[in-house]
Amino acid sequence: MTPCLRSSGYNVKKDSWQQEDEGEWEDATSTLIELREPWKACQCSRAPQSCPWDSHYPTICNLRPPTFEGTTDLEMAKRWLQEIRKTYTVFLCTDEQNVSFVAYMFVGESHEWWLRTLEREPHMTWERFQVVFDDKYFSQALESKKIKEFIHLKQGNTTMMAYEAKFTELARYAPYTLDTEEKKARKFEEGLRGNIKNRLELLQLPTYAEVVDCALLAERSNEEYYQD
Repeated sequence: MTPCLRSSGYNVKKDSWQQEDEGEWEDATSTLIELREPWKACQCSRAPQSCPWDSHYPTICNLRPPTFEGTTDLEMAKRWLQEIRKTYTVFLCTDEQNVSFVAYMFVGESHEWWLRTLEREPHMTWERFQVVFDDKYFSQALESKKIKEFIHLKQGNTTMMAYEAKFTELARYAPYTLDTEEKKARKFEEGLRGNIKNRLELLQLPTYAEVVDCALLAERSNEEYYQD
């Protein structure tokens, strides 16, 4: 039987054992020993110094769980957490191990956030982890979504009352864009339906309240016109 050394998926056969140079073979053997446990590099060169889930670590790495850098995209944050949950639920891990595993996938900005969080709360349960993660990334992502919605807000086919209510709801997410009455008035005008917007732009009303009042009058006037 041909002698064979196996390590890390590599096979080395000594087809001519007697003819091999002993020094060269010893070098090859040493190299294979070094490669014997490639999972220690976690296939991403991020092996921890101390890991509470040692027994599961090689298999977890083979599943290639996604890392998380932080995001303002609500759906992306949700998908990442779902993928991570799918990974750790394969194993019978403790609550503490689940937190350690999920936190280990943080990189970049999210890793810095996690270090700061641990300083305040060094003994984190899984239940508490979900709360702080939601507060940080889901609320942040929601805020970003609302800001984008406000930037692109249009009246469309809604009534003036509905448009004004939506404007007020979303405006609190972007107060820095409305720090003067003039800016607020122009932003509100910008989203008005064409047949109302055209009439108000000529007036160049200086305050938000005046723009709203005149827009309501213009809407009522249009309705009466079409009723006649």
